[in-house]
Amino acid sequence: MKNAPITKKRSNYNNWINHTVMELESYEKQGSDFNKCLDKYNGNIPLWYMIDKITFGTFSKFLIILNKSLAREFAVTIYQLNKDLQNNKPRTPSAIFQFTQALVVLRNSVNHSDNILFNNYIQIKRSFFNQKDLEILNAENNTIFRGLFWELLILKYNYVGTPQQNKDDWNSFINEINEYITPTIAKKINFPKNWDKVLKIVIPSDISL
Repeated sequence: MKNAPITKKRSNYNNWINHTVMELESYEKQGSDFNKCLDKYNGNIPLWYMIDKITFGTFSKFLIILNKSLAREFAVTIYQLNKDLQNNKPRTPSAIFQFTQALVVLRNSVNHSDNILFNNYIQIKRSFFNQKDLEILNAENNTIFRGLFWELLILKYNYVGTPQQNKDDWNSFINEINEYITPTIAKKINFPKNWDKVLKIVIPSDISL
């Protein structure tokens, strides 16, 4: 009997397992609280503990192996979507995958002290962004959605469903960088017009994306 072909989903699953095992083994070698956890749970690793220990990059691969219904539920929870999915983004599981992968690139760039202004960010599909944001930006003719601004916009989407204090902190952050980004600088770093208006979270914050 021939072995069953390795599907893309199976390959993604194996990839995630391999990354996770390598990371958890590094904790085991360090003799940290990881070993205490193994003793407490008879060699088993609780999911909550594993998610807390693995890197953001490895976690992003975990999202890829979720079935579509779970991925959609995750997106609805994170991005505070209402039932009218036609007017909200992201409305497909693919969006949560690509958004997370984009944030992994941004996180790694910051962590490694790379030049985040002109980094080689991944391109995001137009359909994944909020149509209202694109209208404000007058982005109807844009074909490439790649760069620091779009990374920040994705990050903003993650803040919308968080507590009020987090939203206030985000808006303060946008106000701070706005003091340094003049129209000339904005053009050089490919920030669109009205970028600050789009990146700020509207208060009251009960307006869904």
